[in-house]
Amino acid sequence: MTRPDTFVRLITPPEVVPLRHAVLWPSIPIDKQLMDYDTFSTTRHVGAFLQRSPTPAPGLAAGPSSSPAGHDDTSPLVGVLTLTLERYPSSTPLPAHVTDSDPTRHIQLHKFAVATELQGNGIGRKMYEYVRELLAADDEGVTLLHLDARKSQRGLYERLGVQVLDEGVRIKRGPGDAGPPTEYIRMGEVVRPKVHVT
Repeated sequence: MTRPDTFVRLITPPEVVPLRHAVLWPSIPIDKQLMDYDTFSTTRHVGAFLQRSPTPAPGLAAGPSSSPAGHDDTSPLVGVLTLTLERYPSSTPLPAHVTDSDPTRHIQLHKFAVATELQGNGIGRKMYEYVRELLAADDEGVTLLHLDARKSQRGLYERLGVQVLDEGVRIKRGPGDAGPPTEYIRMGEVVRPKVHVT
């Protein structure tokens, strides 16, 4: 089976809503999917799009190198995630390999969703690699990228190189605590800035 051609770029808060609703929290009304942090100036939203043609239309800037030089505005959005400037919870001690790297910034990944019918095609991996590249290019020093991963998705994140930071299971119920109980564990990794050669 051929994997779908996709590109990844930054998107706006309203664009994340339909996939969050369809994939993560279908029991929560669509108008309740956005969180306060979604509109903070420090928050970034990332989207993966199906590429409609083998050669993208030239001219529109799209972000780091995993995105083409341009895109078709009608390309279907098939993956979303959100990055917030948010400290790792101090109630949970970090493993030594993280504290030894002395991260100067903490970024939390939230609401990672890929269209159900396209899961298993490497779209999530491409999005996560885009995030690593984005954070490494920021020149903000060493970053701790952390997330509350659905326990059922632990293997996926481990295949991406993300490590468990805390084995303790937490229960969340989605936006406004209105969804079904879902088990999460804390995972993350250290992202180092790109070395610039002069």
